[in-house]
Amino acid sequence: MITFFFQLVIPVALMFFRFQKRRYFVLRVIGFGLLFFGLSALFYSPTAIPFLPPQVGYFLYYLLGYVFAFLYAYLCFDIPASNVLFFCLASFLVQNLAHHIFELIMRIIGVAAGSEYDRIEWLSILTAVYAVIYAIYFFVYIRRLQPEDFLNLQKTSTLAVAGAFLLVMVVLGIFVRHIRTDLFSAAIIAIGYELYSIILDFLIIGLQFGVFRNSRLRESNTELERRLEREAQYYDTAKANMDLINIKCHDLKHQIAALATMSDESERKSSIDELKQAIMIYDGIAKTGNDALDCLLTEKGLYCQHSGITFSYIADGAGLNAMKYGDIYALFGNALDNAFESVMQSDEQNKRVVALKVFERGGQTCIHIENYCEKPPKLSDGLPVTTKKGEGHGFGMKSIRYIVKKYGGNFTVRFENNIFSLDILLPLS
Repeated sequence: MITFFFQLVIPVALMFFRFQKRRYFVLRVIGFGLLFFGLSALFYSPTAIPFLPPQVGYFLYYLLGYVFAFLYAYLCFDIPASNVLFFCLASFLVQNLAHHIFELIMRIIGVAAGSEYDRIEWLSILTAVYAVIYAIYFFVYIRRLQPEDFLNLQKTSTLAVAGAFLLVMVVLGIFVRHIRTDLFSAAIIAIGYELYSIILDFLIIGLQFGVFRNSRLRESNTELERRLEREAQYYDTAKANMDLINIKCHDLKHQIAALATMSDESERKSSIDELKQAIMIYDGIAKTGNDALDCLLTEKGLYCQHSGITFSYIADGAGLNAMKYGDIYALFGNALDNAFESVMQSDEQNKRVVALKVFERGGQTCIHIENYCEKPPKLSDGLPVTTKKGEGHGFGMKSIRYIVKKYGGNFTVRFENNIFSLDILLPLS
């Protein structure tokens, strides 16, 4: 059992090393190891307990190996038991896959079942196969997992994978390999069985990858919905501020009328300067034909004035009127914020330039945003990877993609000659 346990515990350790360790971790590992070695000495082989039928002995032998590997992870790492089960099953599948690949190699080269451990060269092949499979498991599987994947698993998915593994892989494997050994007398049957087991391992591992992917997409979409709700609320606040600006500017005519009655020159000059400032704000108010876009462009224009960014736009917002205001605000807000962040990385004033165009062509609303960019952005899944750290970062481009797909459109990004361009096409409703 010791050999089988170590075959299991290595991929388990690779999976769990990033988790939070429980208190007295080293003592737990030592104590668990002593307990395991004591019990494995009593049950050193499937037939070590004479009063047990062979099929029961084999089943208990393998089951105890899985249970010990599970207990090792659960007692030493601080995560819920259901998640431990899920991740342990992934590790067990990898061990099972390596085992069947090794057995397939042995059957192909003509080594009979039961004698694959008799010679040092066969054991060398065994070690090489396990090392390669475990390395692939770590670099292709484990390293792709995100921290949130470890916490957002549905128990139903865990139980489904557990049932498939325990019922099909263990029970069928014991029956074919240890009870109906006559089936392995024909090489073609033995090879077919190993191929079947390898394919089944890949299918169940693929199912687990699907669980991770669905969990990640579900969590990502939930976060995007939260952000869109917050941005819709932010739009309401910005719209209220815009209304206040309009009211303020409307009051200008009364202040102008009051200037005619002022006799104090210094007071008159102060009032004129105040009016000029107010008029400059009013000049920055966008008029695109879409209230949400007007509000956002006005706000971003004021930000650019204070930040030293040259922001120009030519926008016909009429084609956006079928979109929700919150979606418009989130779409353009995220795209422009990314552009502003990029140009602010340059110390040269003449490179802090952002341009926006919104127009209709061929039954579609076309959105084009371009800005100076110091370095080519890194792309992942077709999206630029954020350089910012911390919670909430990296959702800007995902939010853009989410909204564009929501309205049946598409978008592309391009980097050429230090110019980053974002093009979005949205069908007119």
